Amino acid sequence: MSFDEPIDVRRDMKVKVTPLAGVRRVDVNQLGAAVPEPLRDRQAPAEDRKAWAARHDEALLDALDDDAAAHGGDFNSFAEWTTMCGVLYDFKDINARRRDRFSAAYRAAISTVFGLAPEAGLGALIQATAYVPDPGVRFAMAAWQPEALYDTASMALAPAVTVRFGGAAQVYLSGVMDWDADRRQLHGDDPRAQIRSVLERIIRCFEQAGGSAQDVVRLRPVVPTADCLAILAEEVAGLWRGALPPVVLPIAGLPMPAGQYAEIQAYGIVGDGGAAVEHRALGDAARAAAARDFELIQAGPFAGSAADAAGRLRRLLAERDIPAAQVANVMLFARSDEHARAFTTALAPRVDPASVHAVRARAENPLGGGDVLAEAAIVAR
Repeated sequence: MSFDEPIDVRRDMKVKVTPLAGVRRVDVNQLGAAVPEPLRDRQAPAEDRKAWAARHDEALLDALDDDAAAHGGDFNSFAEWTTMCGVLYDFKDINARRRDRFSAAYRAAISTVFGLAPEAGLGALIQATAYVPDPGVRFAMAAWQPEALYDTASMALAPAVTVRFGGAAQVYLSGVMDWDADRRQLHGDDPRAQIRSVLERIIRCFEQAGGSAQDVVRLRPVVPTADCLAILAEEVAGLWRGALPPVVLPIAGLPMPAGQYAEIQAYGIVGDGGAAVEHRALGDAARAAAARDFELIQAGPFAGSAADAAGRLRRLLAERDIPAAQVANVMLFARSDEHARAFTTALAPRVDPASVHAVRARAENPLGGGDVLAEAAIVAR
């Protein structure tokens, strides 16, 4: 059987462009393709699976390259991307391919997790965020090696990326693990110690960037069990005591190597060039970061039925009179494709469907006890 037909990674892809202080934030959502039915079986011929995965990887990278170029950028414009692995994804192959795409001095902050339901039939599903400055805007984006983290060059990703403009530095961390300098797992016999260590590493990164725990805006922790999720909540409460806590979008019940209890993707905003960033709570489901030239809101997590979760986000946007054009991204985990569609439909007209990146969650992911779990990145000004 031949599997050489074109691979349509753009079938469900959506792109949302959000203006932000003279910079275009470009969010590429829903990037990925369905794996041919015969190749979803691990017993299928290895050479056929490998060949399809290689073409899929190339198509994914071509799409990212093309989408950045369409908005005035290039492959180096991506600050962060998140890959949800499906039923056929070749880590080593895509690492080698993307290493050739990035310039010698740059790599994006990239996190790869097994968060996608096998039933979705996809090879992988990617969400990626790029920044493209308008002419004349003072702007700098760079890969960064924090002292608290290990070297990730061999993985063709950066441990951290900083994006500087508008009086602030946005800091993206790839999924942080409790590894030593040689990327060997630490605290493999103590879930609490490991989870605390990962969170402490994240805080140290922000301190080195000139901020503090309060500047950590969002965490996306990946943990294997509900017990680890409970430990994580306790440790976040303890480490952020007295400070504004981050928005936490937990991804639980995922397969992880033995002795690994957490991988945590992080994002935050610190002051830059002598300008300060003011962080404040917006009720119990959102927080704002006001920089010199812009203000961002991180909202969530919203859990429950599709209608209830969407309703909470929609009300937050309505109360602040935020138009759909300023909702940059909604990261959604849903129990089924039907729940994802119901959530997206219920957000209208407050959110452009192009802003929504919908992941069909693995059955083991509790989704906060509901049918959906979501967070949103919003430009307030």
